[in-house]
Amino acid sequence: MVIKFPRLKRYELYAVIVSFAYLLFFVYYFLIRGNNEFSFYSMALVIIFFVILFNIRRMNLSPFVLWGFVIMGFMHMFGGSIYIFGERLYDVLSIGLINLGDEFVLLKYDQIIHFASTFFVSVALFEILTQVFYKDKKPKNYSPLYLIIIFAAFGIATFNEIIEFVPGYFWGDAGVGGYVNTILDLCFNFLGAGAGILFVSHFRDKDKD
Repeated sequence: MVIKFPRLKRYELYAVIVSFAYLLFFVYYFLIRGNNEFSFYSMALVIIFFVILFNIRRMNLSPFVLWGFVIMGFMHMFGGSIYIFGERLYDVLSIGLINLGDEFVLLKYDQIIHFASTFFVSVALFEILTQVFYKDKKPKNYSPLYLIIIFAAFGIATFNEIIEFVPGYFWGDAGVGGYVNTILDLCFNFLGAGAGILFVSHFRDKDKD
């Protein structure tokens, strides 16, 4: 059986090389350190990497979105590997806006990653769906599509919460938090999806004018 790789544009090739390089590094790094949580995450990202790679021609993502995914993947792995004064970067308070005690803390590195990742998912869905449904003729009103994209992006991000549950439950070393932390993550996922729609709406209207 011969595996046939898709023909890549230059920016896609660079993104693939960078992504594959840091994924190999982090898989090795987390495995030798015995970090079950991020070993699981890094392997999940490897699967996502190949899914995107073998469907890259169908998706036809812009450099902005593709490199956004590359950066978010790296930042996610980076957050689990760097420790500041003995505390994992993912758990460090980034900006002390609100602290109601226990898990109710804003803004954390984790929350920023949730927001930014869902933002890029939202923009990616817009690019993919407009190519599929509006390839020949652009609609006058994108509002129904925007609504679908917001909840689709939110659903994809929510699936990530299920992935986070697996190492947290079976290995008990995840540190992903409890109910409050999960709800806060979901809130930032939803805000990120909405921000993505505001972004594509602004630039679509700008291009139309």
